[in-house]
Amino acid sequence: EIIALIEDDYLRQYRLAQIGFEDALENSVPHTKIMSILTRINNGGAPGQIMTLEQTVRSITDRGKRALIYCRLSILSRDKADLKTAKRMLNNAIKESDIIRPLSKRAYIRCDIAIKMYTAGYESVAQDILDDAIDAATNIRQSILRDEVFNELRLAMRVMQGGGQE
Repeated sequence: EIIALIEDDYLRQYRLAQIGFEDALENSVPHTKIMSILTRINNGGAPGQIMTLEQTVRSITDRGKRALIYCRLSILSRDKADLKTAKRMLNNAIKESDIIRPLSKRAYIRCDIAIKMYTAGYESVAQDILDDAIDAATNIRQSILRDEVFNELRLAMRVMQGGGQE
């Protein structure tokens, strides 16, 4: 029941698979379809499959989730040595996050993308995305909210700089 509350489809399905359960929630259907299309692309699928993949991701209404899914697809494609698809998916993630409002949510999503890229071993890309998150946070007008966002970003910076402890 607790695992079912995890919002990240990939992480939720991964954790459920670890304990031997299938994720039967209806919101896993887009995730399953996305992963199926990505598998076909990685196995030498046609360029039309990439457009189908993008359309399937765009069917998800939450831009933040879309950006994070594109990020995950970029990482999975890089891991399969499909750098062209990886770059395209990362560009899609950044484009999706560009549109997110309010700025605080944009900063959080970009921070999540940066951490995911960093933990996957793509430090340079992660740093650039974290810089974009900091830029978004800088433009938040409400000082209390801006400070809260910067506190979260500061934690991400520590992780990415290898200084998780004080």
